Amino acid sequence: MSEVSFSEYLLIILSLVAINLFLTCVIHRVWGRKLRTKIISNGGVKISTSCGEYTLDSARNKLVYRLREQKQWSVLDMDSVVSIKACRDKSPCSLIELFITGWNIWDFAKRYRDIMHTSSICLTLVGGQSVELMKLKQIEQREWWQFQSLHDLKLSILKVLKLYQPINKVEQELIVRICYEFSACGLVIEKADAL
Repeated sequence: MSEVSFSEYLLIILSLVAINLFLTCVIHRVWGRKLRTKIISNGGVKISTSCGEYTLDSARNKLVYRLREQKQWSVLDMDSVVSIKACRDKSPCSLIELFITGWNIWDFAKRYRDIMHTSSICLTLVGGQSVELMKLKQIEQREWWQFQSLHDLKLSILKVLKLYQPINKVEQELIVRICYEFSACGLVIEKADAL
């Protein structure tokens, strides 16, 4: 039996670290950030997201949209759009923690349970109703004491490599992009504070 050299041990350790960083990157990515835009012939813009399809028709000053669960298209005046806002929520993600991120005895304590951050980017209308444009989700792993420090170090490394972004940063970038698309069609909407 041959001995394993120091360089082979180092290669194995670096491979395990790379695999661990990759899995952390996949687990902590922001889900639902798909935003595709296409300029249409009448000077409008067609926007496609994970929540539905939206057409900004600047010639008729209309917003035509269909949410994923709806079959009918809805039409509203672009003048009825007051602002764009993000509504945030968080909830426990016990099944994901059990099967993917790993469950241990410390997860009986509420402060160490993983949570799912959800952010809905919505258009606020004149009557107080809202139209959901996007729904973003991201897992936040919470670990016990020293393991949390190690986990935060991994996220810092991924941030430096531009492989990790917190959900609030992604949310703000998408709101700016959506506002730009609306302004290209002649409608300036204000950004409301996140709820």
